[in-house]
Amino acid sequence: TGTHHGEWLFRHNGGRELPCEVLLTALPHGQRVVVHASLRDITARKRAEEEIARLAFHDSLTGLANRSLFHEHMKQAIHRKLRNPQHLYAVMFIDLDRFKIINDSLGHPVGDALLKAVAELLRTSVRSTDTVCRISGDEFAILLDGLASTRSGVQRTRLIPQRLKQLHSSAGHDPPVLATL
Repeated sequence: TGTHHGEWLFRHNGGRELPCEVLLTALPHGQRVVVHASLRDITARKRAEEEIARLAFHDSLTGLANRSLFHEHMKQAIHRKLRNPQHLYAVMFIDLDRFKIINDSLGHPVGDALLKAVAELLRTSVRSTDTVCRISGDEFAILLDGLASTRSGVQRTRLIPQRLKQLHSSAGHDPPVLATL
């Protein structure tokens, strides 16, 4: 006799996966042992756990990495540099100038839309392996990890200020979106 409790991932013939909670209980039945199995679909719970994990490390407005995830990626980059002195990384901080004026004069929905647009602009300005983070209100950071050279980091981000100015003209914000890098 005994009990086993755990989670199993079942795969259907079509490839669909179904996470289940499994309870197996061994019961004596005469000279034999019968195993009673109880399965429960935990798909909703797994989705909720994934969402909680995502929210713990991502900004809820922009979907970017948050400060905690950025610090974790920074620690990893520093450890790689300590193990391999040839490893290169760069960090860029971006502070939106006059964001408070835009937010106060045009309203929070416009300010939120602007932050989302800036987040997307930054995300599309770097490699998918780089970390773009919203540090706080109108402050962002980018970690460019595993650079081929110091020049490649500068080249990769040099268009960000120009793209921010274009964001102003396409979105019609007054005053223009400027940033301190």
